[in-house]
Amino acid sequence: MPLFTKELGGISLAIYRHLQTSFWQDPFVLDLTPEEKFFYIYLMTNTKTTQCGVYEISKRVIEMETGYTKDTIDKLIVRFQEYQKIKYDTKTNELIILNWFKHNFSRSPSVINCIKKEIDAIKSKIFRECANHLLKHYTENDDDKKDVKETEKSDSVDTVSIECGDSVDIVCRDSGEKEKEKEKEKEKEKIKDIVHEVMHEENKSNKDVHQMFESLWSLYPNQKGKGKVSLKTKKEIHKHGFDIIKRCIERYVRYKPSWQEYQHGSTFFGTGYIDYLGDNFSNVKAPSDANKVEQINNFDQRDYSEDDLDKYYS
Repeated sequence: MPLFTKELGGISLAIYRHLQTSFWQDPFVLDLTPEEKFFYIYLMTNTKTTQCGVYEISKRVIEMETGYTKDTIDKLIVRFQEYQKIKYDTKTNELIILNWFKHNFSRSPSVINCIKKEIDAIKSKIFRECANHLLKHYTENDDDKKDVKETEKSDSVDTVSIECGDSVDIVCRDSGEKEKEKEKEKEKEKIKDIVHEVMHEENKSNKDVHQMFESLWSLYPNQKGKGKVSLKTKKEIHKHGFDIIKRCIERYVRYKPSWQEYQHGSTFFGTGYIDYLGDNFSNVKAPSDANKVEQINNFDQRDYSEDDLDKYYS
């Protein structure tokens, strides 16, 4: 059965996802629970899947299509990330299947062009770079794999058993299996290295973001709510640069009315600093203490005598 259909020039084309019969004998799959097996198949065959192995899918959609509860889905996603089979970006709701190309790669020019377009559309920078690395890896090594397959065909069990006998057949079979296992292990290590490389670059970038934020935080007078400042907010601050945000802090400290308490650090670095950026800021002198006493919530205070109050309430 097709995964789903797509209209193209008035013709309905079926889109399929391949699932090899060897899937059920894979050592990894054999050790999975029935729940995990179903979830793994779902990740590889749902309607959101793409040619590049990265697709956007919300947990709500997974919940509706699988019938699993949100808690179960969260646990399964964490579990498969620990198995190093997938990564899930909670910010973009994108999921990458790390061994997608291993089972679905094609050298067809039209397919490769499709993959490249899909990769360009990936929102997550990490996943986009990872998919590009994986595509490059499989494109560069596909010819070598073909040569290995041709060699395996020429050294097949039937040919060896006819020419060399049963004893040699067993030796060759074992040797072939070991070579396959070695290739699998090399491939797994390569994917790990690719993911690690991409993650390392992102972590390096995040380290710079955190370091700048720590320096700015130390300059702010009311250091409360630090844990509430998200990485996304820190990245926004990082885009402005240290000197600009430092100037925002200085302006806020200088022009804040003396009767007003300092905003919590989480509030200031969340949105408060925006009022002190460039054109948003106007050099208005702080109101005098006398004026502050005379005004409450921008309303003028009035002096009432007891007679005035008696008349008012009589």
